[in-house]
Amino acid sequence: MRAPTLSSDVLRLKHKAATDSISVGIKLVHMMLKRKGVIFA
Repeated sequence: MRAPTLSSDVLRLKHKAATDSISVGIKLVHMMLKRKGVIFA
């Protein structure tokens, strides 16, 4: 068992933050399109 390095933890946090913001952005765009009647799903 090796102790996780600080840099890998920081990279993982940055990656998670990036994917979270991307998914939030996709949800916002989806909601806007839905409101305009472009997406019916």
